[in-house]
Amino acid sequence: MFWAGAYVLAAVYVWIAETFGKAFSGSITPWHWAVALLGIWSVWGGHSVRRKLIANAIAESSGGKQLVASRKWSAAQLVALISAHGVVLWGVVAKMVLGCPRWFAGLFYITGIVLLTVWRPGKQAVVVEKEGEEE
Repeated sequence: MFWAGAYVLAAVYVWIAETFGKAFSGSITPWHWAVALLGIWSVWGGHSVRRKLIANAIAESSGGKQLVASRKWSAAQLVALISAHGVVLWGVVAKMVLGCPRWFAGLFYITGIVLLTVWRPGKQAVVVEKEGEEE
């Protein structure tokens, strides 16, 4: 449910940018490339932090600390959500502030939505034991 809201919010960002954004002036400036680098940084940072948190969650789960592992897994999912939205928002910045062509902003929009799909959580990798259950 929460993840579906993330898709809707990303679509709202795109609609706002494409409706109220600046028109393209005809040339791509160094500012456009700076925003592109920031978008790449968002993807790389999200992937790195998410991967590290999931690895830590698996290690904690193996060590018997199920609650800690569950929290780290949840944090990894939140990092993925925020990073994917960050990529979409860099597209919004490019369109609304800099006035970029639609294809340029579209790369950010599509990448962010693909990341939301790829990083969507499946089953929780670490299972929290129910209270009262004993092995």
